This record gives sequence, C-alpha cells and structure tokens, in this order.
Amino acid sequence: MLEINLWPKEADEPEYSLSQIDIKGQFVEYDWFLQTTRKITSDDKILHDLEKNQANFCVHAPILPNGKALIGDVSKCITSSKKQFIELYWGEQMLGFTLNHANGDEVTILIQSPNEPTKVELNGKIFNKWTYEGKIITINFAFEKTADARFYLKF
Repeated sequence: MLEINLWPKEADEPEYSLSQIDIKGQFVEYDWFLQTTRKITSDDKILHDLEKNQANFCVHAPILPNGKALIGDVSKCITSSKKQFIELYWGEQMLGFTLNHANGDEVTILIQSPNEPTKVELNGKIFNKWTYEGKIITINFAFEKTADARFYLKF
C-alpha cells in the first residue's frame, strides 16, 4: 500500500509514475478527498492538477492475484497500517483480513472487486453490514470491545 500526499508548489514535476519509485504492478488509486477509485498500472503517468494551496491525498492499493484490492479503512488517513490490519490472506475465490481495534472504534473498509461476494463473515458468523456498489465493497463495523475482528469474504 502506498499513500501519497501531494502539494503542487513543492514538486518540480506535476506528474509521477509508481515505476519511478520502483513499484511494479496494477493498482487501484483511491482519491481520499473525492472518494473515487480508478485502476492504474505502475507505468501510468499520474497527474494531479492542483491549484495554489490545494492538496490531494491518494492511496495506491495493489490488485491481488485474485483481482481484489484492499483499499483499507477510509475513515483514517492511514488506511491500512500494520497495527490495524494484522493479517491479510487471499485465494482465488476468497479474501480475508484481521483487524485490531479498541472498544468504540468505528471502521469503514473499502475493497475493490470485479464481483460481489456471495458471503461475508465476521469471526466465523454471517455479517450483513456491507454493500456492493460500483465494484466497491463497503464494510461498516463498530468495535464493541477491544479485540481482533477476522473478516472472511467468499466470492
């Protein structure tokens, strides 16, 4: 996961590619301010046409071998820290992750997927607080106690 914070007057060039910083592959770019996504490759030129005193914040989530991209918890600026996402695993028709949070924390997890999950589980039980719209799975969850939450999505 790569998160980039751009300020237009600080950069010599207004565009970049992920391959310039030796990152290869396909990614989903999430614009944190506009709350939009788009697919990019590491060789695509990324241009943020910003005015004076304007900033942009984007997350580049790698597209996994199964075609899914975990954008992370978009209620936070750091959408997928190691402290928050303590485990990530996937297979051809599944995606799983474990979250660590404190009592009262609320999360909004985004996952880009070409297809809707057939089942979502939380700690081994069916979980229904999710939506699928525009190839984006949105999971909303509030931690009732300090604990790990293990999510499993089957496709």
